[in-house]
Amino acid sequence: MCVHSTRKSQSVMKQVLISPSSYSLSNERYGKAYNILNNLSSEDFKIEACVASTEGASLPENVHTTSLGGSRKPTYYFNAFRYANQKLRAGEVDLYHHMNLNFRWFNPLLSLKQPPDVPILIGPAQAAHEIPMDEIRMKTQGVLPEWFPRQFATVAEKAALAAKRLSIPPRELFFKRTLDAADRVIVVNEETRDIYAKYVDREKIEVIPIGVDTEYFSYSEDRDRYNLVTVGRLTERKGYFDLLESMAGIVRDFPEVTLDIFGGGPLRKDLEEKVHDLGLEDVITFHGKVDQDVVRGYLQSAGLFVHPSHSESFSPVRLEAMSTGCPIVATDVIGADEMIRDGVDGFVVPTESPAELRDAMIQILGNKLLATEMGKSARSRVESSYSWETVGESYLEVYSTLLFER
Repeated sequence: MCVHSTRKSQSVMKQVLISPSSYSLSNERYGKAYNILNNLSSEDFKIEACVASTEGASLPENVHTTSLGGSRKPTYYFNAFRYANQKLRAGEVDLYHHMNLNFRWFNPLLSLKQPPDVPILIGPAQAAHEIPMDEIRMKTQGVLPEWFPRQFATVAEKAALAAKRLSIPPRELFFKRTLDAADRVIVVNEETRDIYAKYVDREKIEVIPIGVDTEYFSYSEDRDRYNLVTVGRLTERKGYFDLLESMAGIVRDFPEVTLDIFGGGPLRKDLEEKVHDLGLEDVITFHGKVDQDVVRGYLQSAGLFVHPSHSESFSPVRLEAMSTGCPIVATDVIGADEMIRDGVDGFVVPTESPAELRDAMIQILGNKLLATEMGKSARSRVESSYSWETVGESYLEVYSTLLFER
């Protein structure tokens, strides 16, 4: 791991406080906070990241964590803001970094009182994605008892959706105040920059994407060209019914094709019934939720990764597939054209368009040379722009700019 230094080492390292950073610091799933912190090795900055708990995270010498506890996320966030307030009032912080700010949410230290007189950084920040009714239903079912009448549960679901929409105006007010207090806001792609520019001066916004572990998701050319893979929770938003409809047309031209679906969720039974109705039981396999090592193995051997999602704020799994050299067909969600060079790394197709999804998949399945070249290009794209090392270096450059060139 390289050690960052933008100038001659400072006699005293600058103190950076990241609070909140992540509820549970772990490299499981996408490990966004962990991987950023793990690539902030520097001679210029001493970094403290506040978490609720850590799970065996190994970090650079200049980065340490403070566990604040909290059995639930609201408790953790309360503790994180209280701790940050104490440190800032004591003058023990040179730069304050709020690492994960949800869209239309806020930081009380920045929106409800005079902001601290130190450089303030927010990010990585993402846009929101649409939450369809099946996800609202899933959350409601987690609260209501099993005996609760279905007709009343439907009313509760609609009320929950209405309440969420009614909460937007006041949340936007405090969201804007939070962004206004920041010296720099980091967003994950250009489309998100456009969205955030509606709330804060565009000059404050900088793009640094979420990365991928290019060593773990290593490149492979040894592939089963007719094996397709998709990964994601089995919900309406992920577009699986579009994919199944596409598969019905693909098997007529490529009878040897197979599709492996990884992920659990409330729509599994409905999707399995659709597979049965289409007569694709011998073609499509549902694996459920599995360890990341299993998914990696399939990505490294698949001929094509398909991601038919209707809405995403950022899709790390697309990067994971590209990192292994797997060509990709994906829908045009936020940031898709920026991540995937259409016709070079794979194909980007409109959302909710099974026919165009099918046609793009057929182009790759029917042209082995094209698939190989797209896989190589996808890997090159990831190495140049989306490695965690590159992301960490970019954050350190922002720290330097805010502190040393203020």
